[in-house]
Amino acid sequence: MTRVTKLCILGVVLVLAVVAAVVAVNVFADSEPSPPSSDGRVAADAVLRVDGNVIRRADGSRFIVKGANIFGLPHYTSPGSATVDQALLNETEQTYKLRHAIAAQMRSLGLNTIRLQVGSEAYKSELYMSRAEYVQRVYDIVEAFKAEGIYTIVGDHDYTGDTAKFTANYRNSFELFQAIIAKVGAREPYLIFNPFNEPSNDTNWAAWRTPNRETLQWLRGTAGFQGIVLLDTASWSWEFSPAEAQAMIDFDRTLHPDGQPNVVFSNHRYPGDNTSWTGSERTSYIESVLQYADRYPLLSGEHGWSLNGRGWDDSQPDGGAGWQRGQWLSELLDYLSSTAVPAGHNGVVAWVWHWDFNSLTSQDRLTLNQHGEIFFKHYFSKVP
Repeated sequence: MTRVTKLCILGVVLVLAVVAAVVAVNVFADSEPSPPSSDGRVAADAVLRVDGNVIRRADGSRFIVKGANIFGLPHYTSPGSATVDQALLNETEQTYKLRHAIAAQMRSLGLNTIRLQVGSEAYKSELYMSRAEYVQRVYDIVEAFKAEGIYTIVGDHDYTGDTAKFTANYRNSFELFQAIIAKVGAREPYLIFNPFNEPSNDTNWAAWRTPNRETLQWLRGTAGFQGIVLLDTASWSWEFSPAEAQAMIDFDRTLHPDGQPNVVFSNHRYPGDNTSWTGSERTSYIESVLQYADRYPLLSGEHGWSLNGRGWDDSQPDGGAGWQRGQWLSELLDYLSSTAVPAGHNGVVAWVWHWDFNSLTSQDRLTLNQHGEIFFKHYFSKVP
């Protein structure tokens, strides 16, 4: 056998060995559940759907939201000026860098959802980063949390508490939404849209209705997004109207080929000056919102222990204590976990993982503080 022949045989053997190794790797890879992909191929078991008043996984089991709001990228410019808000930039840079560690910690605590703040004005201004970089960060965050089985709710905070701005400018958000969907994928099961945060400061349901209907139609039609859409309700997301909810559900039904609506309604609650969740406040929340959890798809997109200026700035170096409403929050969460969720309420997204004195975590963004412990003890650890 000539030296050339030997070399040819050796080459064939090596090629066959490489092919066999590749096949083996592929066989073993396929034996494990494949993570969902952002290019249209999705894991069927990760898809969430609204079924009547509840959210269900593909296997039919209930999906109960256990989440936290998170500041992962800048969503506004300095108040009153189109300039960089340095504190916000610093905060979001740190959270973005720690996204994998935060996702792993959330998973260990039983959380399954984050609500990510974005801002179309900050995106378009390119003050913080280019538009491409902004959308890349959204993608990176979705992917980091998806790796831990955690869903990402994306919501534009440009219209918070401003009905006039919302009704006039809501279409301005479509460019950012389209960019996110193009990057993350219209069929990405770990993506949920909450188009507008608290887009109303009054109970003008007509002003709320038209922009949300058009946005829903745009998401379903133009953008091709069929996943869950979470709609903040009127008056700082404080109110609920069964009639308006039913009309929106019926409208969304017409936008799906299978005729199955996929929309949820979000309410927010904070204590203000109340120290306990009792009396008329408790009665009002139950009668105006929570009693409908057995008939309509509801969840709480924001709950925390402070509002009305308490704990929202750094004027109290230690955070103080006068604004903390631990008893109020504990009592509310106890009711949600023991009564509302079993009745059909779809869960809670805490405000906020790390930012101001409403933070759930200490400066390392991983260790629960007193606020975080209340959420864990009274909600995260109590619902499945």
